[in-house]
Amino acid sequence: GGAGVADNGPPRQSAAPAATGVVAMDYLGGAVACSFTAYRPFGTGWAAPGTGILLAPSPQPADRNPLSLGPVMIFNPQVRSMKFVATGGDGADGATALINVAAASVIGEQRLDKQIGRPRVHHAGGGTVYLESRAGDDAVAALTERGHSVSLVKSLGRVNAIHCPPGYPVDPDKTLCWAGSDPRGYGLATFPD
Repeated sequence: GGAGVADNGPPRQSAAPAATGVVAMDYLGGAVACSFTAYRPFGTGWAAPGTGILLAPSPQPADRNPLSLGPVMIFNPQVRSMKFVATGGDGADGATALINVAAASVIGEQRLDKQIGRPRVHHAGGGTVYLESRAGDDAVAALTERGHSVSLVKSLGRVNAIHCPPGYPVDPDKTLCWAGSDPRGYGLATFPD
């Protein structure tokens, strides 16, 4: 196709593009999912005196809001087991990526390690659909046939997640969990030995 690949991706005015997240789970099934943002790279550019901590600007409804910050935890209270813990970052498309990975992993029962790196699509409203360029010409054609204007981008969102399909802990002999850090970023996903 004749579409070029944009470097900047979807518009970022209404969400927190400088967002990231952390997920962790302990051997008892206790988990945490935390999303945070400086609202833009390096926040205000000022550090709190004596701390080295960069300060974020104050939240505003239009351009500095927490709309894209939505950590997810899926827990089964009947058997007290954690199934899915995740965060998304990189603006509104991070929230879209998070929901897509969660739906494919939990509802679609697909392996997290196979879903977290798949090409992504994001609709930010209006007439344009943003698609990662590596999705290929068939994906562009399918969206165009449905009447969408397609803008190719290098990357959409970043997700960090832990998925335990049977839940954790349930039975130590049947533990099955995946931890995934999005290959689009520089995160870390690991298990203790």
